[in-house]
Amino acid sequence: MPVYRANQAYDRQRILEAAAQARARNKRRKAIALYRWVLAVERNNAELHAKLAPVLAETGQEFDAWISYRSVAQAALREGREDKALAVYREASRQLPREIEAWQSLARILGKRGEEAEAVEVLLEGSRNFRTPYLRPQAIHLLRRGRTLAPWHFETVLELAQLLRRTDQREEARMLLEGLA
Repeated sequence: MPVYRANQAYDRQRILEAAAQARARNKRRKAIALYRWVLAVERNNAELHAKLAPVLAETGQEFDAWISYRSVAQAALREGREDKALAVYREASRQLPREIEAWQSLARILGKRGEEAEAVEVLLEGSRNFRTPYLRPQAIHLLRRGRTLAPWHFETVLELAQLLRRTDQREEARMLLEGLA
């Protein structure tokens, strides 16, 4: 495989082939560098972002991975391909379970499609990734969003009440449990 240097001419096809080979050989850092080289020229290329996002997630570069996933999903939405955007957000939520925007975006699309029950389940599942004391506010936020779709969904209300109790919001937790009863 040829080595690329800064003074070498830009050859998109060769760079993408080298990136694919590097990725196949688990040379993720090299693949990322090559994909980013092409992205420096073609900033808004959703196809490249789709290739780059999982590699970034695998290497722990979560912020950059989310930016790429979001770029792909937004491009799909602009093209009217809601199913593609939904699939991208599903993959992002699996790869980046602590990216709250991935869960919110996934639930938003499901809600727009009239699939409120599935959107609530997504928000409930997402909230379970934010249970440490430091991250509880994000879990509470996701559960409250779930309540806007299904105000008295049993699991959502129960988990929200438990989290509120742990964060010294006992009065609100009590009111929720009374309303659930």
